Amino acid sequence: MYLNLFGWPKNKIKTEKPEIIYKREIYYLGKFFRRNINIILNTENYQIGKKWYLNKKIGTLTAGKFLEYNFFKILSFKVPLRILFVILFLKKKKEIILKKNEIILFGPFSWNYAHQIHEFLIRVVYLKKKNFNIIYLPLNLKKIISSRTYKKIFKNKIFKFYSNSKDLIFKNVNYLSHIENRFQNYYLNKSFFFIRNETQKIYLTGKNHFIFISRNKTKTRKLLNEEILYNKLKRFGFKRILFEDLPIDRQIEISINCKIMIGYHGAGIANCIYMNKNSFLIEIFNKNYIHPHFKLFSDIQKINYYSINCKINFKNLDGICDVDEVVNYVKKII
Repeated sequence: MYLNLFGWPKNKIKTEKPEIIYKREIYYLGKFFRRNINIILNTENYQIGKKWYLNKKIGTLTAGKFLEYNFFKILSFKVPLRILFVILFLKKKKEIILKKNEIILFGPFSWNYAHQIHEFLIRVVYLKKKNFNIIYLPLNLKKIISSRTYKKIFKNKIFKFYSNSKDLIFKNVNYLSHIENRFQNYYLNKSFFFIRNETQKIYLTGKNHFIFISRNKTKTRKLLNEEILYNKLKRFGFKRILFEDLPIDRQIEISINCKIMIGYHGAGIANCIYMNKNSFLIEIFNKNYIHPHFKLFSDIQKINYYSINCKINFKNLDGICDVDEVVNYVKKII
């Protein structure tokens, strides 16, 4: 088995168990100028932390090669930039000392709703029966974890939050490695099953909504003929949803009781993990930005998945879909 450039598997591989890793001291690098990177460096050797993000290849791509750049090469005095960071900043940063019953989750993209669900939340589920009473999470996760739904699900855990935008020093650190989410993974599947089962106990009503996820408020990756498509879809009873305007609990409730979900590729579609078996997800893509996460999640949750590439694809990842193709597929399933 091997991975292509973006880490997508070309065939099945053995499930790798999440690993609890101990380090005496970790330097957490929140930002590089205005860029959020959220990298952890081991202060023993100044290398990027083990299993900091998914597989090694994706971790390297995400961290960026600037950490390996020989900053003083022009002077024939090679000092990796990561060491320069430590020399300049290590002694000035806030220290957080963890106790034996505490564990922390690291990783990039904690500000993105989709990544919050399928990279952080699933690891919290994994820790549900572990002997760590206190879990540290990036501050961005507070909205989800503090929702009525997840307060109930994780009622036996205490959560503390650290800023993902500041450089910090963590000592006496237990941290949980990432769970690979680009192929079928026993631990990913198990977490998704648990999340759906627990949330359905709270919200399942069987109303069978048809919803169309809007990206009107986003600055990037927009469906330029969204209004035309929605005007056609609402004839079949579809409601347009701006998930970012809704509380987490309401997003979950809508998704659980959704029979058909349609949307342009984006974070809102991550709510498909709450949908019932045999419901339908229709995902519209710009052909320059195809990421099969939601196909995988649909397969795990036994959701009928259908993808549609835009007929016009712009390099800025905006797109114009074939409205008739979407509508004709909807006609087949209602």
